[in-house]
Parts: sequence; structure tokens; C-alpha cells
Amino acid sequence: MKRWTLALLVAGMAVSAGVAAAPLSCSLQVPVRQAVGQALLLQFTLTNTGTEPLWVLRWNTPWEGGWMAPFVALSRDGQALDYQGAMVKRAAPDGSAYLHLAPGQALRASIPLAPAFELRRAGRYLLQPAITLGDVQVQQGRDGPRLGQAWSGVELPCGEGRFELLTPR
Repeated sequence: MKRWTLALLVAGMAVSAGVAAAPLSCSLQVPVRQAVGQALLLQFTLTNTGTEPLWVLRWNTPWEGGWMAPFVALSRDGQALDYQGAMVKRAAPDGSAYLHLAPGQALRASIPLAPAFELRRAGRYLLQPAITLGDVQVQQGRDGPRLGQAWSGVELPCGEGRFELLTPR
């Protein structure tokens, strides 16, 4: 009995470790300089670098299409700025809340920074993504993500961005 329990525990750890190290990469692009008052768009790219299809919960990420939670930290001239966007609490996700990423597939998201942060002052800004994917699942022959299961959250490293807002002339 103990032998089977240990084998199942080790197998469960191997699956969890595989999910925790999800084969995903993230990149961020921001304009280097821009005038105060112009829309500043962030460009995020999420890529499945693995060999298996993945289901990724899009909630609270740039791939959701809007600011539903702070997934970046922003500072101006070394001073942290407060997040001013929405904060959404929800029931359990359905299948439409997930992105499907085939092996090698990249998904891009463009999102304006202004709805979430005050950008009316000139200065040097540092943007640090803090993206946690609420659930990442290997497809394993399914047509959709497993729903109603325990989520397997994954921190998604995504390089920082620096930009300067200039006073218009």
C-alpha cells in the first residue's frame, strides 16, 4: 500500500513539475519615447515553446483584452505608480476563458497603458510585468480544458520595458 501511495505521489509531483515549468515564453515591446497625451500601447507576445498543445487561462493577463487586474508594476523616475484599472472577481471559468496554443504558436496582445495608470507627466518610466497565468494545461487529446479541476498557476517571466514620456512642444 505504501509503495503505491509513494508511486502516485511521485507521479503527481512529476505532472505538477511539468506544469510549473510550462513551455511558454513572453516578450514585451514598448515605445522608447512618446509625447505625453499620446496613447501608449504595450505589445505582449505569448509563445508555446513546447511540443504539446496547451490550454492557458487568459484571465488577468494582456490576452484577456483589457485591464481586469494589475499584471504590471509601473514607476516614474523611481516612484511607484498606483494601479487605477478594474479589479474583477469571478466565478469558475468556462472553456471560452482559455486560449489554445499549438506547439510553436505565438499570440500577440496590444493593450493601452493609460486606462490602468496615470500617464500625464513627463519622465522616465519602468514597466515590470508580473503575470501569473491562473491555469495552464497540456491538451492531452482533449477538445477543451478540464473545467472544475484544481488550477495550476504559473508565473510567466516577461522582460521589463523602459520608456520616456516627453512634454509636447
